[in-house]
Amino acid sequence: MIHRPYQLELSSSALALWQDHKVVLIRLDTGGGKTPILSYICEHVGGFICAVAHRDKLVEQISITLARAGIKHDLIASDKTKRIIAKKHLKLFGTSFYAPGARCRVASVDTLVKAKGLEKWAAQVKLWIVDEGHHVLRDNKWGRALGTFTHLDCKGLLLTATPRRGDGKGLASHRPGCNGGPCEGCGDGYADIMIEGPPMRWLIDEGYLCDYDVVCPPSVHLDEAPRGKDGDYTDSQRVAATQDRQIIGDVPKHYLLYAAGKSGITFAGNIKDATDIVEAYRAAGVTAELITGNTDPHIRDDIFDRAENGKLNQIVAVDVISEGVDIPALLVGSFARLTGSLPLWMQQIGRLLRPLMTAAYKAATTREERLAAIAASPKPRALLIDHVGGFANPQLGPPDKPRVWSLDPRDARAAKDEEDATTAQRVCSNPVALPSTGVLCLRPYPRIKRKCPHCGYEPVPMSRGGPEFVDGDLQMMDPAALAALQGRSLDISMTRADHDAAMLAKRAPPAYLAKYWSQHLEKCQELDELHAAMDVWAGQLHARGFADHEIQRAHFLQFGVDVLSPSTFKAADMRALRERIDAAVIRG
Repeated sequence: MIHRPYQLELSSSALALWQDHKVVLIRLDTGGGKTPILSYICEHVGGFICAVAHRDKLVEQISITLARAGIKHDLIASDKTKRIIAKKHLKLFGTSFYAPGARCRVASVDTLVKAKGLEKWAAQVKLWIVDEGHHVLRDNKWGRALGTFTHLDCKGLLLTATPRRGDGKGLASHRPGCNGGPCEGCGDGYADIMIEGPPMRWLIDEGYLCDYDVVCPPSVHLDEAPRGKDGDYTDSQRVAATQDRQIIGDVPKHYLLYAAGKSGITFAGNIKDATDIVEAYRAAGVTAELITGNTDPHIRDDIFDRAENGKLNQIVAVDVISEGVDIPALLVGSFARLTGSLPLWMQQIGRLLRPLMTAAYKAATTREERLAAIAASPKPRALLIDHVGGFANPQLGPPDKPRVWSLDPRDARAAKDEEDATTAQRVCSNPVALPSTGVLCLRPYPRIKRKCPHCGYEPVPMSRGGPEFVDGDLQMMDPAALAALQGRSLDISMTRADHDAAMLAKRAPPAYLAKYWSQHLEKCQELDELHAAMDVWAGQLHARGFADHEIQRAHFLQFGVDVLSPSTFKAADMRALRERIDAAVIRG
């Protein structure tokens, strides 16, 4: 197995950090290759090792990765899963790397929790590794499973693309502000430190992942926040949304419009919706099969093989392919599962961004060769058809937008989680079909742009009488409305005599003139500091290539106010806004 340079760097960093930390978390985007890091770690750490996975399919994937690296390993899983994996080894490698009693074991978390007679072995384990490590908390089944590893020198490795949970709990071993002792694990999770791999956009630009195109049919767009305990939409919300809109019919219709004949996957929210979508596909002449968590593994593998070989147009999946399943041959993804969960959203999209493993791609050793191989393949770009408003949802958005990751619980990192308005999306509303394709544009683009960069359509604001109608773009406001807004601004050049005269004209008591002047000076000072903060923030966006009107729009979208109105604020409100802007500057 040939490891990519960034994989080797992350692996080496983890090995070094274990000198001072017990549990290390590695964040690397879906498709970046977390399981090769797992195999490298297993090769370079001595003693008993246990890799723990969420599902049988993930156990199989980790086992195949270890086999590809030539590492013999034991399996802690159902007998059925063991047989399936052993057969896969024989098919792929001509021999089985499943070796009962081997020092390295791959375990299903459910089997590990329920299994008996493993205590002696578990007490000798010196390293545990968990793929999809954002699942792991001290008080859930993952914590119970990891609690069986009692060796005093046992270390841990968590691998995940999204170190964030919908329920707001953190993955850190200690609460914010705690320096680690003498308390024992006061945090929700296990991680002592996090190291991050390269961002997704870099992986795409370097040819490690495919780039993508998006269309967003107007199927389901809910403005209300998720209400489930895990931060995601509840089943009843999903059912209501699907019934209220034409999503079942929209899925095959837009697949045929934008991706007819291409192999793809559709993510559905429940078995009833998935069954209806399969029937709708078939009625439209599209070959489709349903996969759920209860699908027999042999049937599931046959469906995967047919999709890989181009003999099946659509796999319709319910909560089973969002984690750990690699099918690079999938060219298009249809998203019909309403979600507010960032990990689920990123995992689903990640299924589509794997490059096709063509001979040219396998032989590529440079960025240019990788990009050329992708461009020449049947999958130069993946197509994402978003029926659930994920790209326009600020909680989700494009998979490659910059994000700030933290191990802290949500309440402690709320100030750090403010949305970067430059990544906020809107969907093109051009009502005219494009001559080049014969279909509507329907593509998302940054909301700070006045017009769609894909087709050039510029939506007309319903009014220009206030900044809220033009997203804070003051250049687009009606001149009279802008003049009125400017007239309410604080006059920092006013002298004491002019201020006193103005206050007396408003019938202010003369005895309070000094107090009012002091308040005026305080506001002037706060406004001066606020303007300085705004200048620094705007300077960062200028350096990134944004135009003035785009920066004005970004300010309105990110902070909820146009760039002029803060001069009418009270001093305390100016100060609060400045602190938010300062925090955004620190985040960069």
